[in-house]
Amino acid sequence: MFAASAERMVRVLTAMAPAKGFASVRLPGGGAGKRRSEWLRDGVELRAEEWDMAMAVAEKRGFAQKLQHIA
Repeated sequence: MFAASAERMVRVLTAMAPAKGFASVRLPGGGAGKRRSEWLRDGVELRAEEWDMAMAVAEKRGFAQKLQHIA
């Protein structure tokens, strides 16, 4: 019963006209699923310094070799 009420509330809220200057009504967590799907499909883009930091940790932990093919 709660799930149905929550789903109905989401439908009602997202069907409302957005505030001026916004394209749509958004709810907390609403974009997370879309981003996750995109990341799973396309991968997560990292800056070079972020990749270097991740590789430094991987080397310290002993599994950097497993990540070499990703770069």
